[in-house]
Amino acid sequence: MTDFFKRERVIFLLVWVIVFCWGADTTFGRRGGQPSAFTHSVLPFEFVEQVVTEEIDLEAVRAEDEQREAEGLPYRFAIGHQVSITP
Repeated sequence: MTDFFKRERVIFLLVWVIVFCWGADTTFGRRGGQPSAFTHSVLPFEFVEQVVTEEIDLEAVRAEDEQREAEGLPYRFAIGHQVSITP
């Protein structure tokens, strides 16, 4: 057998994978948690300021997509839209 398959290395790798997966489970989110709105007081929806952004020029987007397709470029997955909102 090659050096890689020695018992000690296999055990070390298995322990490392188990520790990593256990840590990832606790890192990526707690199970059974509640949304902040359930645990803290929040304003009624009527008092929350609503922000409406400018409409996107879909004709221009369609023209850009056709140009990209003609150039053999991959499909777009999103449309960049500059927005700045501060409290």
